[in-house]
Amino acid sequence: MTLFIQFAWRFKEYIVIAVMALLLLFAVSSCSSKERDIKQIKIEHELQLTTLKANYVETARTIERQAYEQTIQAVNEYKGK
Repeated sequence: MTLFIQFAWRFKEYIVIAVMALLLLFAVSSCSSKERDIKQIKIEHELQLTTLKANYVETARTIERQAYEQTIQAVNEYKGK
């Protein structure tokens, strides 16, 4: 045990540098994973918005088609009288 403490004390600067390097690697790795998570969330959000827009356009076209059919039906009923 004493030999280990003497060894650690002699090379304390190198040990501190190694620990700091490991902490830096951990921080970079953590930021990288956060960036991937954010990118994935953006992609999912964009897909959701595209789906909502498509549903909106489809609903608008359906309403427009129904209004057109009702207009044609009303014109035909008027002509039939």
